[in-house]
Amino acid sequence: FKLDAVINTFVKIEPAQVQFVVRAPLYLFKSAKFPVSGAEIEVDKSASAIERALAALQQDIALFENGRPLVASKASGRLSLPSDRSFADYEQAISHVAEPPERGTSIYIDQGYVDARISYPISSPRSEFSIRTTAGPELGEALKLAVRYVPLEGDSRAMVITSSSNTVAFNPSWVRAAKGFAGLG
Repeated sequence: FKLDAVINTFVKIEPAQVQFVVRAPLYLFKSAKFPVSGAEIEVDKSASAIERALAALQQDIALFENGRPLVASKASGRLSLPSDRSFADYEQAISHVAEPPERGTSIYIDQGYVDARISYPISSPRSEFSIRTTAGPELGEALKLAVRYVPLEGDSRAMVITSSSNTVAFNPSWVRAAKGFAGLG
């Protein structure tokens, strides 16, 4: 049990789609049942387990456009070593997820990451986008979702949310923002 766990993500708005790039700790995917040999995951034989992990990510982290849930059109993923630093920026993360791990890579059980790129078609890049996580409910507030939001235009921003944050808007409409401030008093 980790005292503090982080799922790192990028949400990049493009003209016709949202790119969601995510790095989640491997120990969050017990139900994916990665093949093991001794104390190591058999990385070269993990394709089915990665598909199950991708499905779990799409279920546990939801993206919304104007309040409607987005449905993925494409998803790909891979396993990564705990020493990998490719999620420092969006371009490195995208490039890393596109490459398969080196053959013979050894990752110990519950160490390392599931890295994924999930594409969601959208109606307009000017819509209101939001996110909600229900990942790792057994970890409560100890599991953080670090989100770096990159809009089509304007400045990117970062935020950290948990499952108790409910749905969080990246670019709230002025009405939604006003309601939020009114709720704070």
